Order: sequence, then C-alpha cells, then structure tokens
Amino acid sequence: MSLVKSVEDMIKKPLGVIIDEESLTMILRRRLTKKEYKALSYPLQGLSDEEIKEKLKLDDKRLEELRKSIVHKLNQDKIKQEIYKRV
Repeated sequence: MSLVKSVEDMIKKPLGVIIDEESLTMILRRRLTKKEYKALSYPLQGLSDEEIKEKLKLDDKRLEELRKSIVHKLNQDKIKQEIYKRV
C-alpha cells in the first residue's frame, strides 16, 4: 500500500484527489510528530505491529493512541487543505 492510499483510508470526508507522494511526505513530516510519522510509515515498509512497537518502544495502548492521533490530525481542515490538490 502506498502512503497516499493509506492517508486516503484515514480521511473521513475527502476533499478530492491527494497530492503526489513526495509532497505528501513533506507535509506529514512537518505536521506529525516523529513517532506519529514512523507509526504511519512503518506498516508501509512491511513491519508488523510487534516490530513497530519494538522499534518505537511502545506498548499496545500507546500505539493505538498514536494511530488515533494521526487520524485526528489528518481530518483537520488545515491539513486536509494542504494535502489535497487544488482544482
């Protein structure tokens, strides 16, 4: 799965087509914490939840909290306006 597809799946009310992957990566690195970005990108690299928790030194609860935080941030209007192509 690509980063664009992963982000699309997390957004509840899409605003159109998401920008290219390179630009999206830059925006997400700016808008998310380092741990949030890694928690989002590691599964795309094929890492399991157990491997992610080990790499980031997290327990189940904290990983779930990070994922909820990512979804919350991605659904904020300011970020959505940045990551969707302007038509």
